[in-house]
Amino acid sequence: AGWTSKSRHDAAYIETPEGLKFVLVIFTENHATEREPIPAIAGKIIEQLSK
Repeated sequence: AGWTSKSRHDAAYIETPEGLKFVLVIFTENHATEREPIPAIAGKIIEQLSK
């Protein structure tokens, strides 16, 4: 995980209640000051994988 003046990145090991286990890594560019995109992207991915 980390950020610079132009980018924000994050990584997580995730286990869903259904037993799915995976590593999610998100890299962004030109979104350094925005904190919402990474949790929003992660939430949508987990939501879709849990169906």
